Amino acid sequence: MAEGLASLFELAKQVNRQPVLEDPEVEQARKELLGKISDAMHRIIPSRILELSETHRWAEDFDQALETYNRWGIFSDNADKGELISPNELRNHTPSIAHLMEALMKDDGAILRKVQEGFVRVQVVPFGLSPAALERPMDAAIRHYHDQGKLRAMNGESLEICSVGTVRLRSCFNEGDYGKMIYAPRCYDSAQHGGKTKKELLESSPHPGWQVFLVQDFKVGRRIMRRETLRQELNHLGRPEQGLSPEAWQSEFLTHITQTEGEVIDSVGPPCACLGGFLPERYKIPFVYWRGSPPQVWFDAIHPDYEYSHEYSSEGAFSIPSAVQVL
Repeated sequence: MAEGLASLFELAKQVNRQPVLEDPEVEQARKELLGKISDAMHRIIPSRILELSETHRWAEDFDQALETYNRWGIFSDNADKGELISPNELRNHTPSIAHLMEALMKDDGAILRKVQEGFVRVQVVPFGLSPAALERPMDAAIRHYHDQGKLRAMNGESLEICSVGTVRLRSCFNEGDYGKMIYAPRCYDSAQHGGKTKKELLESSPHPGWQVFLVQDFKVGRRIMRRETLRQELNHLGRPEQGLSPEAWQSEFLTHITQTEGEVIDSVGPPCACLGGFLPERYKIPFVYWRGSPPQVWFDAIHPDYEYSHEYSSEGAFSIPSAVQVL
């Protein structure tokens, strides 16, 4: 079914790209074609799902994300050795908005209930790449908007960059530890975490190298840590919610800085805790934020039972974004 839906979405996109034609008869034919495409979609996709997709511009978000990744070079051939998936494989397995629609049609209602709670923005994640591989496109985007004088925090203040590097991955993201990271853990326990490694997820995925989530709109704001520890925050996430992985945060960074032409997420307020990642051997959780000195994106990791101080933010807390996986 997904292939047929993909053809309909692509046809609609191509027809919509055409300007209003001067010839009334030809323009009428174009409108009639769009009407027939719409009728076909409504016969296949339940009205509620199609209305949500149109209201929240899921097809546009999907296309913009893929254009963003292509722009900043994630499909280039200069990937790090040791990556679990090649750029060509990543490109060949790219999902489409039709796959998202198909997955929602099979949903038992849990995902759509989360849409009603505000999880309305599509986040397409090139999960097959490592945080280190995504560092290069982030750096390219940051330098591009800084050179244009457009790099800014979410409060509108201009941002400078560190001359020796705009993105810093601490030692916990080196090759040895990174390969052992657990994704979507249900608890922070070295043996009984309930999550999977990236290799395991890639082997079981119908779209190897990709994940698609619904996340809350930035206009809603980041949810701020309310409990004493990050372990407690994870325990209070209700299914099907899960924390962000480092790769999901990086993809969110790239799509947001591109769509806003220079705005950096998590540049104001507390750091973002990536509850969707867990390093069991180090017993730590990744977190990330825009560091003021030196000015750069800073990835680090912290113990899940660490009682937060004011070391990183005067607000004395982490932000705790979550996501709902669809693909």
